[in-house]
Parts: sequence; C-alpha cells; structure tokens
Amino acid sequence: MRTIPPVVRLYLGWATSSLLGLALLWWLLSPVDWPLVWAQGQSVSVGAWCVGVGGLMISHVLRAGRIRNEWLHRLQMRWHEAWGLLVTHSAWVVLVPMRAGEAVYVWALHQRGQIGVREATLSLVKMRMQDVGILVCFAVFFWMPVSLVWRCLSALFLLLVVLPWIFPMIWRIVRQRLDQRASLEVEPSSLSNLSLHHAKQDRVQTGYLTLVQVNWASWFYAISNWAVKLLAIAWPLVELSGLDMHLALAAALGGEWGAAMPLQPPAGFGPYEAGAWAGAVWAQHANSESPAWSAVSPLPLNLAAAILVVHLMALAVTVTSAFVARLLGWSQRPFSGSIQP
Repeated sequence: MRTIPPVVRLYLGWATSSLLGLALLWWLLSPVDWPLVWAQGQSVSVGAWCVGVGGLMISHVLRAGRIRNEWLHRLQMRWHEAWGLLVTHSAWVVLVPMRAGEAVYVWALHQRGQIGVREATLSLVKMRMQDVGILVCFAVFFWMPVSLVWRCLSALFLLLVVLPWIFPMIWRIVRQRLDQRASLEVEPSSLSNLSLHHAKQDRVQTGYLTLVQVNWASWFYAISNWAVKLLAIAWPLVELSGLDMHLALAAALGGEWGAAMPLQPPAGFGPYEAGAWAGAVWAQHANSESPAWSAVSPLPLNLAAAILVVHLMALAVTVTSAFVARLLGWSQRPFSGSIQP
C-alpha cells in the first residue's frame, strides 16, 4: 500500500485546518448586522484604539524581556534584538497554519546565537508551558462557577504561590528525564547494568532534593504580558460590542485559548473568534452563580464581528512590528555575542 508523502500530508493538514476555520468563522458571522457593526466601529474612541495598539506593543516588549531573561547566561541579547526575535516569531506563528511558525524561534536561536536545536526547542516548550499555566490561573478567575471571592482567592493562590514553585519542580524533573535518556545513549557499553542503575539513581535523587530556585523575573514578564495583552484586546472590544469590561476580558482570554489550539488556519480565523465567544459565555455563566451579579443580560448578536475587528487589530500590530524589525535588521543579524559557560 502506497504511503502519502510527508509534504502532501502537511499541505492536506493546512488545507483542512484552513477550510474548517473559515467554515467556523462564516457560521459565527452569519447573523451579524454589518451596517450596525460599521456604525459601532466608527463610534469607538481614538483613546480605545490607542490603548489597544499601545497595549499590544507593550506586551511585545514584556515578552522580549522574558526571552532576554531566558538566555541571560548564554547570550548577550540586547532589547532590540530580543524584540526583533519575538515579533518575527509571533508573526510567523499567526500567519502560518497549524502553528508551524513556532519553529522560527528555534531556527533563529540556532542560526543567530549558535544555540543547539534541542536546547532551543526545550526553551520554547518551557515558555509555552508557562503560558498555559498562567492562562489556567486566569481561567479559574473568569470561568470557575463559584462566588467571586473564591475565584479571586483561588486564582491568586495558583498564580503567586503554586505555579511559581510547582512549575520549576515539574520542569526540572522533565529535563532530568530527558538528560538521562540522552546520557544513556552515549554510556560506554563496558559499564555493568548494576553500576549504571546506581549512577542513574544518584543523579535523580540529587536533582530532586535540590531546593527549587524561582526565576521571579521570568514570572513577572510572563504574568504582566498576559495581563496587558488581555486588557489591550478587551478595551476596544467594550466599545465595539457593548460588553462590560469583565466579560470583554473573559472573551479576550477565550480568544487566546482558541488561538492555542493545534489545528489552526492561517491567522487563526475561526478558532480565535469561537474561543472568544465561548469565553464570554462561560464567564456569563460563572457570574450567574455569583451573588455579585444579580442579573445576566444576553450577549449581543454582533459580538463575533466585534471580536473579528479586535483580532484584525492584533494581527496588524504583530505583522507591522515584524516588518519594522525586518527593515531595521533586528531580526536577521547575529546576536551581540555569547557568554562562555
């Protein structure tokens, strides 16, 4: 039986994800009153657009700071170099289907900083796991169907206590397992199985008992980035859709969860809007369980179109930033230098 070549499978996956995303987007936008959306868009204040665009740009700077902190002991990466890497990586992620643009981060570190492919890949996985943990904490606050007080306490406890300490422990265990597997492949065959087993146990026990050191700077950059980005999306969404700020923030969070799904069309059209709509619905349901909200009003029918507008705003900021970084040469030149370990 003939197998499908990998290139053909890749293009079939891209085509499938694109068609599914566009079909989902068409279904979400089918009840939209476009003249009303146009009128609402014209009524949005200049200040709201400035907050949206400016907030997204600040978010890029914060994420660049996390990248600099990530490679602080390996690369002399200046702020503009980290920013150029970040916006180029982000632009490829949103424009290439199925999040294949994630590989740009690994490629750039390998080509511009002589970082090993395996090490760069592990760095990307670690940062994405960190992002997921923070988004889970925000999801607890916006979507858990309990009282507002319990949601606040639970989210703060997870965000400031559990996550900064538990995540490094889990990541260290994962790294040690991977390092052990790599070292076993190069162990001399003359070692007996017993001595190899004891050596492996010693490495594991020593690593697990070491006190965890929290990189607070990395957590500051990561948490503040997501807080600023959600606010930048929610602020113009309030004026576009008529939602209150709480539901607009929940919609922005849902859009980020939709964009994180692996099956993505180009620019995330469809999953992002569906995730944002679901985020607002879930937050509305959570609010109905809380005595702080006595009544829940129905979501506007034009919410999907408003979400599409802010989605386009975010895409424009990301792609324009990547274009500027390309023009200035901040996304091609080698990093300033490496620090010898």
